[in-house]
Amino acid sequence: MDLSLLIMAAGIGHRFGAESLKQIEPIGPCREIILDYSVYDALLAGFNHIVFVLRRDILEDFRERIGFNIENRVDVDYVFQEDLQPFPGYSIPAERTKPLGTGHAVLSARDKIDGSFAVINADDFYGRDTFRSVAEFLRRTRENPVQKYCMAGFLLGNTLTDNGGVSRGVCEVDERNRLLNIVERSKIEKFGSSARYLGRDGWHGLNINSLVSMNFFGFRKDIFEYFEKGFKAFLKQDQEKLLTAEFYLPSVVESVIEEGKAEISVLPNGEKWYGMTYREDARTVRAALEWLVGTGKYPRKLWN
Repeated sequence: MDLSLLIMAAGIGHRFGAESLKQIEPIGPCREIILDYSVYDALLAGFNHIVFVLRRDILEDFRERIGFNIENRVDVDYVFQEDLQPFPGYSIPAERTKPLGTGHAVLSARDKIDGSFAVINADDFYGRDTFRSVAEFLRRTRENPVQKYCMAGFLLGNTLTDNGGVSRGVCEVDERNRLLNIVERSKIEKFGSSARYLGRDGWHGLNINSLVSMNFFGFRKDIFEYFEKGFKAFLKQDQEKLLTAEFYLPSVVESVIEEGKAEISVLPNGEKWYGMTYREDARTVRAALEWLVGTGKYPRKLWN
């Protein structure tokens, strides 16, 4: 069966540096980018179709850095997020030029997905075991009459950076590791041997072993009915709000849980997450990848 990997790569990381595309920052020994390692791990896990969600203005640079290497190894589709227009009877302000959010990014790829698929961020290093566990889940549940989806759950302590605060979706699960709720917490930072986040009424502690979402989900094609419904609800906001509002992937996950028609299994793992939230993070990621290459986990030159 087709097992697709949908990679959200349309955003510009403003905290990473003005006009700099953190998705294509060289961090590997031979100038690989984080996305090279994600695709490499995904192919080993059995994914056989890659869908990149981009903006048209970064396509040329993106293909030069990664696309040409990948296109020779697996089926690749490029989707442009700005091409997905509102449904008939809905509209967005003409002044709105910023992408409409991660939920919109996923929905924009619906015509390129035929079966089960996973969704990841372009600028996060998730680890090989994460791809393997999600792929195994999707293969195991593809014919299940119950709508079953999954989410890779990371330990909060494995997702923090020394260079500033981050936002994470803190997960609540039941005794069978089914997702009950995701609460978005912003400005999470290390605090001694634990963590804390800044709420409206001050700082609050967080368990370093809490499970958090890093936008790595596994879905079947039937999930798009939830994305379409959620996008229509999003577009019902007044035009002023639509100038800045975003349609987020986690909001779709929340609607799945609320309707109770599907279940989302959280797949815990102990992988160390690496990401490029801040420019200073690049040094840490480079050192980590150099170590992984040294242990034999990856070849020094990823694509031969």
